[in-house]
Amino acid sequence: TVQVRLPDDQQTHQINVFVDVDQIPPAVDTVAVLSDSTLRVRFSEPVLMDRSPNGALNKDNYRISGNIRIDSIAAHTPQNEVTLHTSHHQHDVNYVIQISNIADGSSQQNIMASTEFTYSILTRIQVVLQDGLNGYNGTRDSHIAEYFPQNNMGGNDQFEACRFGGDLEDDDKSSLIRFDLSQTQIIDSSLVKAAVVLTLAETRNGAAPKELGAYRLLSSWKEGLGSHIDGNAAAQGEVTWLSALHNIRQWQAPGGDFHNLPADVVTVYSTPGQTYAWDVTPLVRFWKARADSNFGIILREPQPSSANGTKTFYAREHTQTDWRPKLVFTYKDSITSVPSLAGDGAKVPQSMRLKQNYPNPFNATTTIRFSIPRQMSVTLTIYNVRGQMVDVPLHSTLNAGAHQVHWQADHLSSGLYFYRLKTPDGELTRRCLFIK
Repeated sequence: TVQVRLPDDQQTHQINVFVDVDQIPPAVDTVAVLSDSTLRVRFSEPVLMDRSPNGALNKDNYRISGNIRIDSIAAHTPQNEVTLHTSHHQHDVNYVIQISNIADGSSQQNIMASTEFTYSILTRIQVVLQDGLNGYNGTRDSHIAEYFPQNNMGGNDQFEACRFGGDLEDDDKSSLIRFDLSQTQIIDSSLVKAAVVLTLAETRNGAAPKELGAYRLLSSWKEGLGSHIDGNAAAQGEVTWLSALHNIRQWQAPGGDFHNLPADVVTVYSTPGQTYAWDVTPLVRFWKARADSNFGIILREPQPSSANGTKTFYAREHTQTDWRPKLVFTYKDSITSVPSLAGDGAKVPQSMRLKQNYPNPFNATTTIRFSIPRQMSVTLTIYNVRGQMVDVPLHSTLNAGAHQVHWQADHLSSGLYFYRLKTPDGELTRRCLFIK
């Protein structure tokens, strides 16, 4: 009860104030894996953010299995997140983090009960499309030059971008690159990044840094056979500055038909042998949904620079495979962050799960284990690194619970493979390594 004097009547009034005391302790919402030595813990409400016995910055309030050491803890506003910097985790190993004894930020300082989370850090996998690698031959590249508007340069072992003479407005050059994805399985749920990677051969007529944007092409084009760096007179159907297909179909505007916003912009310098990567993840996802729209990308200056320096990259025709253009897919298996359940082996899972095969790597035979929450149709499919289906060890209707499949791969060549579990509830994918 408090007494206040109000300005309107200058009388003293007695006011009863009722306060609902917070008696609910905090909980852990999520544990997110940021790297192999960094975890992010999010609490359900603001917590005591200090190093006191009940503080979220006290390392004694966290325990991680596998002898993982907590080196430091950083706070995040608004006081409901902390970042744990730890010793190095092993990949593909399950860890348990125990969090306890942390109080909320209320005057009551309610203390949370002990909570356990299971998580793992799974290895990122790279799949590379590059002419001459694993039988792939789906790259097409060329450049087009405003100064030679009817020449084709598709057969040269290098291609160019950026103005040759920086102050010459009629001397722009652009690179065209396309990767055939029709035989490549893109696992969208595990895709972290897709990048076009080029190796710089040289910088011609100056060494100024240049910005190059990767734009989605809107029309089909033909690479052609022009072998000179400045091109040869285009044959019918070859790409030029003026035409997507010479003497057949012109670009809507000279210099190419492309989306007006770049997927990525990269600054290219002048050191030969340096590699540069353009993030084209949104374009790959677009092409997956609309395969008939994959016309590749065009690399061009968003704003042509007046400084001299044409950037020359190695093309698919180059004799050294490693220097050829490549499209690199970076994948990861899902990172789990789920509450740990003691003795849950006999329980029906609440969602489908796919475990890492064992042994891995393996020779000839390995066991793939999974579980499903109810009776449903299940398909287990094996893919190679090019996304081609090579085996279907299981296609059946199974009851709820845990199952395992013994997969024999001795008819295949050594290498990296993906196994995908598909049910009406969705898809899960992991990778395995077969060594003969």
